[in-house]
Amino acid sequence: MAAKLTFADLVQDSARIIQKLEPQAPIPCAAPPTMPQGDDTFTELPELCIGIHEWFYGETPDTSPGTPHYHVPPRSGDRPWWPAALTLMAWMAGRIMRQSEHKYLFWIGGAQFLPTIQLLAAILPGHRLIERCIFIDPPNQSDRIWTIDQTLRSGAAAAVIANGAGADMAASRRWQLAATAGGVCGLLARPPWEMHAPCLSVTRWHVQPAPTHTSNPHWHVRLLRCKPPMAAMAADRQWIVQWSYDPDNGQGEIKPGT
Repeated sequence: MAAKLTFADLVQDSARIIQKLEPQAPIPCAAPPTMPQGDDTFTELPELCIGIHEWFYGETPDTSPGTPHYHVPPRSGDRPWWPAALTLMAWMAGRIMRQSEHKYLFWIGGAQFLPTIQLLAAILPGHRLIERCIFIDPPNQSDRIWTIDQTLRSGAAAAVIANGAGADMAASRRWQLAATAGGVCGLLARPPWEMHAPCLSVTRWHVQPAPTHTSNPHWHVRLLRCKPPMAAMAADRQWIVQWSYDPDNGQGEIKPGT
């Protein structure tokens, strides 16, 4: 009887198939995007530790920790709640990957959640993207929860970037344990109406648009909560950042807001 394939085995098999399909071209040398430190009032967004890190985008509903969180159904014409958070998560995932022994970034969510080619090229300069990224689109929420759990545990991921909408306390506990077991960072985008939902994540972040006179998007980034081993960070840390992308060379970076 043949041995049962593990999730990590399937990942490795998929990678080998992709590598056979991709033309074997030399990998160009390119410096990784950096975060300038010219503004004395700006400090770099911190390195993320192993565990789950949740990112919320948009206005905060009028709720408090003592009241049940509720789902606000999106209205026609509403701005999606994930693009800004996804950009920041992608940039941080690229930074994690450059320091990791693992070479895969897993992106889990629907088609609207996935990053653009320009964003991937900006966070992974000099790498062939098809070798570094695995995209998974689970058909329903229960499969998405299971898939996030399995990729965190797989031992093949440098980071897992996922749509974490609708997660309950059981899913949060499951993901945190999986991230610890796999030794990986999980970066989850969640809608603002879930900001007070109970969770076991290491950190929670809130991203809101910031006013600007430039063409680059500016965001106000606020650290909402911080648990060990990152508990030494102040809970009220805040940043104003901008995403700067140069289409001529395909390079992007997070910079202090102007």
